Amino acid sequence: VADGAVCAVGAVGRARRELIADGAAAAPGFIDSHSHDDMELHRHPENAAKLRQGVTTVVSGCCGFSAFPHAPSVSSSKGVSAAASDAHDFLAVDGPWSDYPGYQRTLSGHGIGTNVAAFVGHNTICRHLHGTGPRPHSKRQIAAVAGEVSRAMDAGALGVSTGLISPQRFVELASTNPARIFGMYPRKGTLDAGADADVIVLDPKAETEIDATRLHSAIDYSPFQGMRVGGFPTWTLSRGEIIVDRGEPVAKRGRGRLAERGTIDPAALP
Repeated sequence: VADGAVCAVGAVGRARRELIADGAAAAPGFIDSHSHDDMELHRHPENAAKLRQGVTTVVSGCCGFSAFPHAPSVSSSKGVSAAASDAHDFLAVDGPWSDYPGYQRTLSGHGIGTNVAAFVGHNTICRHLHGTGPRPHSKRQIAAVAGEVSRAMDAGALGVSTGLISPQRFVELASTNPARIFGMYPRKGTLDAGADADVIVLDPKAETEIDATRLHSAIDYSPFQGMRVGGFPTWTLSRGEIIVDRGEPVAKRGRGRLAERGTIDPAALP
């Protein structure tokens, strides 16, 4: 290694420093291709947790959320900015930058421990420009979003990340593909004749507020606590029987069955 790059492989003679790694293996530095280290790099620039795991590069701005664009806010009495205390701000962004070049300058000034490449988040752009709420955007608003994407990419962003997929794609990921992979298709994962009558009736206009006490989790909190989301199941049927009625479980205990494994569909494997 010389000047930060691999200059030769194999027997290369003596070096200023040698690592005795008998019985170990060498690999390229790991790339965390799906991180949410956007603010971690601002608050804890060394990013020691990732370095300890062999991660040398992180990709941030995933899932439609990024640290930019951002409107710097005046800190509240609790020491948290108005943006960071917003339930819709998943990353709790709180910094002096407004765009990607400003974010880069801030991180460079800190002296970060890992390399970083960033997407600009579609959700973040929409929230920054137009606020929150399940409403369609006008042509002018869409053009404004596209402008923010272009400015971020011109400044070096990897691209734009989104949290949006079509209903059809969601069904593929949440039902059809798992059924194929685990050998349950076509008894599960489809509404074709002969399949089990496992049905979800989803109201795309319904809204609900995320509440950790209703998530039946081993932990007592959610990073999305208080966030209002659109689209929610009204009824859920299993083998033709209503087991969730208007959001409330009504299934009889013991009605579940062990699902038998059938032939796995190789085409469905990732």
